[in-house]
Amino acid sequence: EDRDGDGRADHQNVFAGPFNGPLDGTAAGLLMHHGDLWFTCIPHLWKLRDADGDGQAEVQEKVFTGFGVRDAFRGHDEHGLILGPDGWLYFNMADRGYNIALPDGSRLFDPMDVGRGAVYRCRLDGSDLHVFYCGLRNAQEMAFDEFGQLFTVDNNSDAGDEARLVHVLEGGDSGWSMVFQYGTPAHTVTPTNRGLWHGEKLWHLQHEGQPAWILPPLAHFTNGPSGMVHEPGVTALGPKWRGSFFVVDFKGDPANTGIWNFKVRPRGAGFELDGLEKFVWNVAATDCDFGPDGRFYLTDFMTGWVGTGEGRIWALSHPAAVQDPAVEEVRTLLAEDLENWPTDRLAPLLSHADARIRLRAQYALAGGDADAALKIFTAQSQPGATTVPRLHGIWGLSMLRGGVGIPALIARVNDSDPQVRQQAARMLGDLHAETAAGALLSQWQTDGQPSVISQLAIALGKLHAEAAAPLVLTRLADNADQDVFLRHSLALGLSGMQGADALAALASHDSRSVRLGAVLALRQQRSPSLAAFLDDADDGVAAEAIRAIYDLPGIDAMSQVGALLEDHPRVLHFPEFTALRVLHAAARSGQAALVASWAVEPQASVPSRLEALHLLATWAQPDAFDRVTGYHRPQAERPAQPAQAALTAVLDSLFEADPQIVQHSLAAAASLQVPVAEPVLLSMARDTQLTPELRADLLDRLHAQASPQLTPLIQELLTLPTTRGPLRITAARLLALTDPTRGLDQLLHIITSDQVALRQRQAAVAALATVKAPAAAQHLARLVAAINAGQLDPGLALDVLEAARQTAAQPAAQELATWDAAHPATDLLAPLQPCLQGGDAQRGRQVFADNLAAQCMRCHKVQGGGGMAGPELSQVGVSERASPSYFLESLVNPSAFIVPGYGTAAVTLKDGSSISGVLKAETQDHLTLQDAAGSDRVIPTADIAERSPTISSMPPMGLILTQREIRDVIAYLLSLGKDGKAFIE
Repeated sequence: EDRDGDGRADHQNVFAGPFNGPLDGTAAGLLMHHGDLWFTCIPHLWKLRDADGDGQAEVQEKVFTGFGVRDAFRGHDEHGLILGPDGWLYFNMADRGYNIALPDGSRLFDPMDVGRGAVYRCRLDGSDLHVFYCGLRNAQEMAFDEFGQLFTVDNNSDAGDEARLVHVLEGGDSGWSMVFQYGTPAHTVTPTNRGLWHGEKLWHLQHEGQPAWILPPLAHFTNGPSGMVHEPGVTALGPKWRGSFFVVDFKGDPANTGIWNFKVRPRGAGFELDGLEKFVWNVAATDCDFGPDGRFYLTDFMTGWVGTGEGRIWALSHPAAVQDPAVEEVRTLLAEDLENWPTDRLAPLLSHADARIRLRAQYALAGGDADAALKIFTAQSQPGATTVPRLHGIWGLSMLRGGVGIPALIARVNDSDPQVRQQAARMLGDLHAETAAGALLSQWQTDGQPSVISQLAIALGKLHAEAAAPLVLTRLADNADQDVFLRHSLALGLSGMQGADALAALASHDSRSVRLGAVLALRQQRSPSLAAFLDDADDGVAAEAIRAIYDLPGIDAMSQVGALLEDHPRVLHFPEFTALRVLHAAARSGQAALVASWAVEPQASVPSRLEALHLLATWAQPDAFDRVTGYHRPQAERPAQPAQAALTAVLDSLFEADPQIVQHSLAAAASLQVPVAEPVLLSMARDTQLTPELRADLLDRLHAQASPQLTPLIQELLTLPTTRGPLRITAARLLALTDPTRGLDQLLHIITSDQVALRQRQAAVAALATVKAPAAAQHLARLVAAINAGQLDPGLALDVLEAARQTAAQPAAQELATWDAAHPATDLLAPLQPCLQGGDAQRGRQVFADNLAAQCMRCHKVQGGGGMAGPELSQVGVSERASPSYFLESLVNPSAFIVPGYGTAAVTLKDGSSISGVLKAETQDHLTLQDAAGSDRVIPTADIAERSPTISSMPPMGLILTQREIRDVIAYLLSLGKDGKAFIE
């Protein structure tokens, strides 16, 4: 609080607390309204009130409980409180889900998955809580424009996807679920695996073939959206920013963090981006808002992703605008107790230039004398005034108790202003005003505005106006799936107008768009009648029905989806994830023979055939988490016999397929205890047309079966020069079990031979560590001694050291002690020298893309994928500094060298002044800092008296990654740029 008016906070007190119970999350949202402080803190929505004026909340009511029912990332909280112009309180929950007990004894939860974010709304008395929009990841804040449209910017998942500007349209879904963060096993691409999120391009802008059940984003921008606000009309920033939005883009480092300004414009029933620019930059902003004084306030986290215990609040203003009398008038009005003003003084404020004043006046009138408010709102809504003040009349009418404003709202349904018509229809739908159905239907027949039709459809759906269904079908056909926001509203409305039987009958409709709309409506109803569309002639319509039946639990049509596998050519034509749903539906509904038939389908992709084999192998104990969607869908245990019979029938054909399929067929046979004749295994082990990896696996299977023919086979293979790689290593390892001397000699020869690929030599070291014979420990000791003497390939050092420590063999203890003494832990880099060589770039890219602890892609972009908080790495492998030692130090000591433009510095000059900013360049003679205004300051080194160290916001990877992971990441970084491309496509 600024008690002396000097522009700086000089007083604070604890209003309520401490909110630190075992289940309490981050205090993430506050909204003061009419003496009530609404407060979001997982797992509760609180309403706090200071009843006696002592500055502390005596009234602390848990309005709702049940937010955040699963784990997710830090900062994925309950937040976004905002008062809607329509009388509702809006707020949101990130992808930690919800399961909320409602007053009527029912529960509010997402039927698809517990890890889905949502936007909620309820009345200010806590009644009628419901989900308004869902499928968000972590949309921190939301903002209404002056026309009552709600927007947010949702965070990306740091895997090459983009943060998204979202139009929060009632009943919409962005498609995200927390399970996508961890990928799904059926996904064929391991790097950046985000399951359906990537696989079905759910986060992409609108495009052909996009799943129809989601609403696409309007635009892609930001990388860490958090605070968001809409310019209210009268501020100390000046007229340039009028009618625009501001959103914070927090990236962990002030060098790349700031606030964007943007506008939107209508496009059909939705919107599109209409201008985007940086507002203020080089500040670690986390939130922003306009103060009563008209200034633009932002919170400054200062640096990093983890709190330092310090922070700042900045206030920005234009020198001329801050002197505007209108700004002072708003400040005075916001300090007034408008709720106690007489109605004749409140009425003019509905036309005020500032949205905050208009909204407070509207709420004050709606909560006061109902008769007076009805007259004022009715007059305010009439033609003659400009659009925005009229809308406050519309919204005010909807807030009056007992529905007394409904007749006046009905009168505005045919208004000449489409914004007024749109909001009148929306308010009548919210009020479930049955008497409005006729007027809404009549207006539909003449209205040509998609945005108005959108709200008419939703409203008539809430009124269950069956007579409107033909109008919806005509509009669906005319729209031809071009305006997806209109299609959504039409389908949502249709779900309330017609029952499942009537919707299923539309399966024979001539229009593909009508049939798709019917599927979307049935999805809203979660009806098994969706099965009527599985045989649709259009693959897109059929795929949408498959998604609905498979993804939503409890729709009794899974067996019909699985039966589609009888028609292989049809399924082969489906997109990858649609085909996988069909395959898994067959497994879930017990159709083992169909699953096996896909395993031998030569035209199917190898990954999908492997998936079929996995489903057979785990038939008796299916996975608890669905391998296509990632959702928790446990099944009861069941007899293995159907899968055994199905696999047996096709096993011979499988053995003639791709080596991967052969290998997985053998695994399935072993899991199901389906016998494979020993002569077949021996024959395949000798087959030089098969891969060494598969033949090595066959040796292990023969060993598991205690085959008496194994030892002669191994001896035979080891005499052949064609026995190489994993086959020779496995043969030597198994030979060591019966003949340690010969087996270990073979392994040692592989390890020490410079004619063998390094990756195979590393594998041989791992194999040596599994041999329990005393001679194996002696060999490991000699290899450690060779490292100490500098006589072993450095690419093997980490493997040998880890193998020696793993076996805890006494012969190696002394040599390990010698190594440790020469590489003390007090030296940050010395113990990590074995990480410099021998890494696997392919594994390194998986760590870079998928390691949830390191989250490399959250900050670094590679060829278009990833974040922007750190420097782009697409060409880092061919940069001037590129070397193993440079990358190692950068990983474990990120502040050792910071790329110009990605760190902040502060200097004190010899004249006593100080300058801080982003370090843009540094030479022996000069330092260049970019200040918060974006200007470069070139500072002679001779003028600097003191300089603070430049700190990186990146955490030291030595505390997060294993040494093997560090070694692999170094190999990956060295590879970037050398082949002209990077791995993220």
